[in-house]
Amino acid sequence: MSVLLVLLAAALAASPALDDLAAALGPDAPPAEVRATRDAMARLPLDEQALATALTSSPQPLARAWAAHALGHWGGPLAVEALLSATGDPAPEVRVEVYDALAGLGDPRGLKALRQAAVRDPDPAARARAEAAALSAIAADPPAIEADLIVLSEDDAPAQVAAARRLADSGRWAATEPLLEACRVGPLEVRQAAVLAVGALDDHRAVPTLLALLEDARGPLRYHVIAALAHIADASTVPPLAALLGDADPTTRQLAARALGWIRTPEAIAALGVTPDDPDEAVRVEAVHALPPDAALLERFLADASPFVRAEAARALGGGPRSAALRPLLTDTDPLVRLVAAEGLAAGGVQDAAADLRRLRDSARDPGEQASYAAALRRLTGE
Repeated sequence: MSVLLVLLAAALAASPALDDLAAALGPDAPPAEVRATRDAMARLPLDEQALATALTSSPQPLARAWAAHALGHWGGPLAVEALLSATGDPAPEVRVEVYDALAGLGDPRGLKALRQAAVRDPDPAARARAEAAALSAIAADPPAIEADLIVLSEDDAPAQVAAARRLADSGRWAATEPLLEACRVGPLEVRQAAVLAVGALDDHRAVPTLLALLEDARGPLRYHVIAALAHIADASTVPPLAALLGDADPTTRQLAARALGWIRTPEAIAALGVTPDDPDEAVRVEAVHALPPDAALLERFLADASPFVRAEAARALGGGPRSAALRPLLTDTDPLVRLVAAEGLAAGGVQDAAADLRRLRDSARDPGEQASYAAALRRLTGE
């Protein structure tokens, strides 16, 4: 361990909250619980120093693995020192995170360590990860963000917007706090650009500030906040986003449905249960697109008043485990709905639909529609 890390370990203790979260997660925890725990760890207000200490001294492999992942987004000298020290971590799940983190930092010492690990790591999967990381590190070109941080604090809106966009692409979490400050005050276009940049950085520490903005903002700024939360996809944001499904503004409801689809936890999918009754067609379509193809809720949209919504729901269900639910749509009054249902039934291998497809093929007056039914029947039965 370097002198720098020895001094650091003496000055700081690994975050008890990080260790407690990692320790509370049992070995057979369900996926939803694992994700919620990791999101909670990611929201902790840990800076580069605290993460370096956690990586080198936490007794919990999950905590060390998270610290390694996070340090890869910081990129300072302290992060490099800590990651190099952790290439000898006893847990392979920690070492692979260390290798991935070193790959993007562009430090020559990191490339040397990765090349050594690609040969010497005792775990075959970790060796393969180190080899891939070494190849990635060769092309790494870590961005310098200091100049953009200065521009972000100046009084030049176009330049600030451009700086925020560059910071969004940097992947560096050292930009999170300055961007959050720019989210709170200043010209609207700068605030919006800063909000989107925070979302692009995928730093969960920004979630509390974004949720506070969600309560206060209206119109385009609120839309940008929803987009940022969707990108970060923190499980803790499901309740406030679900509450927006009852908002008076249809665009807010539409974007909230989209965000819940990005997060896609069981709670997020369940929250979309109110959307089949939404009065706005765009919101209902958004909900259809947000739902996974095996979601039972999709079947409720098959009876929607809008043929476009029915067709989109049929498209989402087609070929999936619930394809048989499309059979009633073969008698739909709208030809697009019938065609999408036919394609979905064929893709799902629903043999019970063969007789209906023959009837439609033989009775269709439009040549194009008839050809589509024939194609679906060939796919289903080989006829």
